[in-house]
Amino acid sequence: PYVTGVVSASPWFDELLPGKSAFALGGQLRPRQIDLAVLLSNSFRTAMSAWLGGCRQRVGFARHLRSWLLTDSLRSPRD
Repeated sequence: PYVTGVVSASPWFDELLPGKSAFALGGQLRPRQIDLAVLLSNSFRTAMSAWLGGCRQRVGFARHLRSWLLTDSLRSPRD
């Protein structure tokens, strides 16, 4: 939910679905047959939601033991 304000005006997204549990969000995503999920947060929950939702391509940072849920893992920059 904290990134919604940043991306809400962007024409790149068809829909934003913030603030749901992984299972609830996965259930909402699955019938939509999502082609690409760009995971902006580094949480395990967002990656699990995209995986449960059957998103064909899941892109995000390979952190917090979530690499196996992603189809395209990005190396996170070090602090």
